[in-house]
Amino acid sequence: RQAPPERLRRVARGACIFARPRFIYPVTATLFRAVRRLVPLALLLALAPAIAQPAQPIEDDGPFLVGRTDVVFQDAVFGQGQIRGRIYYPATAAGVEAPPDAGSGPFPLVAFQHGYLGRPSNYDDLCTHIASWGFVVASTGTETGFFPNQRQYARDTRSLLYYVEDQSDAPGPLSGMVDDGPWAASGPSLGGGV
Repeated sequence: RQAPPERLRRVARGACIFARPRFIYPVTATLFRAVRRLVPLALLLALAPAIAQPAQPIEDDGPFLVGRTDVVFQDAVFGQGQIRGRIYYPATAAGVEAPPDAGSGPFPLVAFQHGYLGRPSNYDDLCTHIASWGFVVASTGTETGFFPNQRQYARDTRSLLYYVEDQSDAPGPLSGMVDDGPWAASGPSLGGGV
């Protein structure tokens, strides 16, 4: 039997762990790759408490009080006839016909379209909740019967949005309340389909 080289004898006796790089390299390379992947995760976990802020649950009301008003108008822009709706807006006090909080605005405009056989009053809590987060919500009150016309409903909603925007641009209770940016729309069932 031949004696092993001096370097291997040292490894065998525990004198030097790194004596044969070709034996150690796979271990150190794997370890290096693992550490390289874990360091960013460890840093993120270490900094997470400092970065994270407690979030307010979405089911809680937002920072604004909400007023609402019912509107009925003759559509002069698109000739849709008489349009009914309910407008919810951030206000200085909560309730019907409450004074708007124009000083904190302008706010984004959101259309809310009721579901089949619904009315704006069926969604008072939901629309009030949305408005409490800093939105002006225009809820269309047309097409409430058994055979609603979805296209007509969409046109009525468009007319209501233009009406609210026009009211925001003119002197009056909603003056300065609506942002000039893009509009949004939401609604369940029939309202979501429109």
